[in-house]
Amino acid sequence: MQKGLDTRNEFLRAAEYLFRQKGYDQTSVQDILDMTHGSKGGFYHHFPSKDAILQTLCSQRAEQFKAHAEEMIRNTDSRMTRINLILHEANPLRKEESSFIRILLPLLNRADGLTVRAVYQDTLISSFSDLLQSEILMGTRDGTLYPCSPDLAVPILCLNNACWTEASQLLSGALQEKVKCTYAMLQQITVRYRRSIELLLDAPYGSIELAYSEDWLELGSALKIPELR
Repeated sequence: MQKGLDTRNEFLRAAEYLFRQKGYDQTSVQDILDMTHGSKGGFYHHFPSKDAILQTLCSQRAEQFKAHAEEMIRNTDSRMTRINLILHEANPLRKEESSFIRILLPLLNRADGLTVRAVYQDTLISSFSDLLQSEILMGTRDGTLYPCSPDLAVPILCLNNACWTEASQLLSGALQEKVKCTYAMLQQITVRYRRSIELLLDAPYGSIELAYSEDWLELGSALKIPELR
């Protein structure tokens, strides 16, 4: 069993490296096999397709984001800071993720990439919903929040997903030189979803922060988008 797990992880590591170096579209299953000296049968035993290996990488990252969020919120007692840390970690459009976003952006908004996007969104919701729900309940008890419903974690995470997905469409269009993408345009998207979450939680205006300015600037630099450098 351990050997099978090691083989699976080796395929994942090789695939992520190749996706970063060559791009997702330019990397074939055979490229992954050449790098790992694996067999086609071994690959398809673990992954039914190249899409499946990217979906697995997305799911792994969501779990890593959750673990990081749990570690970070242990260091603060501020309810809104804790909620913002959770929402920020549940947003993959962050400066720390710029190299992985470069893999995803060309694919996320294409018809053949919708499954990858849906898997990523669903995994982010399942990874973070309990953590966020706990903070909402505690915020209701201590008077920080006055939510319209006690069960808001999933709707809020859906809004968070919609926010980064809409921003990714703008970034992707800018990469293809089809649209202009500026800091102000990204902020406009963020503010719209931020305000929706504040209304659901009955939280103070401006208390929710879904993305930081340095995230947009770092992504712009990594993606070589002139208006965001």
